[in-house]
Amino acid sequence: MKSLVLTLSLVLVAGITLAAEGDKPGKGKGGAAPDPAKRAQQMMKTLDKDSDGKISKEEFAAGPAAKRANGDQSKIDKAFSRLDSDGDGSITKEEIEKAPAPGKGPKKPKGSN
Repeated sequence: MKSLVLTLSLVLVAGITLAAEGDKPGKGKGGAAPDPAKRAQQMMKTLDKDSDGKISKEEFAAGPAAKRANGDQSKIDKAFSRLDSDGDGSITKEEIEKAPAPGKGPKKPKGSN
């Protein structure tokens, strides 16, 4: 009887914990995406080292997205180009706001890389 009560208690605690995780914004499936304006403001604050209102390719390459690319220049270039929608060689706050959040872009068809 004690082991049954203990098992049920553990299952209940685990269920409550998982349910609470799903309620956090940006966590798990169905979590809210970050506000594009806040995301853009944070990226500008983090990456625009010379405070000129633009993120250069060099500034971008020194940031966290480039670190996730593990030094793969083609991945860095692709990510930069995706954000530099007007192709002028720099990323503005407006371009970041218009871009889909990471992981929220168009899905690739199955079987493509």
